[in-house]
Amino acid sequence: MQLRRLVPVLALLAAACGPKAAATPPPPAAPTCADAAAAGTTAIVADLGQPPTDAQRGELQAGIEAACVEDAWSPELVACVAAITPQDDNDCDGLLTEAQNEGMFRRLGELMRTLGERGAPKKETYDFEDDTIEGDLVKPDGDSVEGDGAWDPCEGGE
Repeated sequence: MQLRRLVPVLALLAAACGPKAAATPPPPAAPTCADAAAAGTTAIVADLGQPPTDAQRGELQAGIEAACVEDAWSPELVACVAAITPQDDNDCDGLLTEAQNEGMFRRLGELMRTLGERGAPKKETYDFEDDTIEGDLVKPDGDSVEGDGAWDPCEGGE
């Protein structure tokens, strides 16, 4: 009789000591705002003509992370920005709400203008006297006119 009671216990022990099923690895953690800020900063800095100072780089990264956290970026937006590389022209802007976009500009607008000016090509002025351009000129609509040549600011009109 006692042997019958012992069989289930032995079966449990044998199962516990047997080969283990392969554990599935946990899914990768979702990117964080810190991940997005690091990747976004690297991509922005790569586009600049001249690298920012360490302080400016830190300010840029902190501003992106603050925008992400305080403006409650969606997981899709965080993942999109975290996946940006300097070689990738990933367009995450469509995932920003209007309020999130305004938050980014509010936090980083002046810094980005400063960084952009440091790396931007020198903008020359238009000489209205002889309609020639010396160097590169950026027209009011943002288009660039390169080289020495004539440009009509009225584009044929008066």
